[in-house]
Amino acid sequence: MRCSPSHKANCRNRARRRIFASLRTVEASFAAEADMPTRLEDHLFALEEKFWTQGPEYYERNLAYTALMVFPEPAGLLLKDEIAPSLAEKARWSQVELEEHRLLELDEQAALVTYKATAARADGEPYRARASSVYVRDGASWKLAFHQQTPL
Repeated sequence: MRCSPSHKANCRNRARRRIFASLRTVEASFAAEADMPTRLEDHLFALEEKFWTQGPEYYERNLAYTALMVFPEPAGLLLKDEIAPSLAEKARWSQVELEEHRLLELDEQAALVTYKATAARADGEPYRARASSVYVRDGASWKLAFHQQTPL
């Protein structure tokens, strides 16, 4: 649509408003994308912390179908059907602090988290480790597929 000379100012103002509205839409889209990893990171680390403090029921609900965990000896390598029963043998961690969070999105269906953990049981000394976990998407939820700890 062409503007008549008498309406040029109105046309320019409408064009500017359209351009600025488009820029705000693009800016909002980028902001939403920038927040996504943070939300995923927060979500996965909330799950991760509960793996340290919760019991067998939590594990059964949140482990992937073919989960695998690698712990220092004597526990060693545990497959999914061995993980929950092994929890009954030891007291759960009463305190845990996860630091130096890192998230690597492998693709839309998988993510790797790494961190440094300091944990303590009610009656024991602190335990420190570097840990890594791989989560896979299962429908709308994320399940733990792999976890490994290296004591510090």
